[in-house]
Amino acid sequence: MRLVEIPVSEEFLPFVEAALMRVGYLLPGVPLEYEKNRSLISVHVDDDQDPQRLAKEVRYALYRERIFKETLPIRKRILGA
Repeated sequence: MRLVEIPVSEEFLPFVEAALMRVGYLLPGVPLEYEKNRSLISVHVDDDQDPQRLAKEVRYALYRERIFKETLPIRKRILGA
């Protein structure tokens, strides 16, 4: 098992916890840790797992969560909710 560290840029910090919840659902059994003081997500990868794919999934979840949160007011106005 090896450790993959994924740095999180400042603009994505507010979305980390929700994104990790999504990734935890999509990739059960993959240990994920978020180090707030270092702005870093750590993923423990087995030898049979592709570390680039896991890092890609984490980054994609961060991006999706940011889009979801930033467009929520627009969707509410459009849908009248």
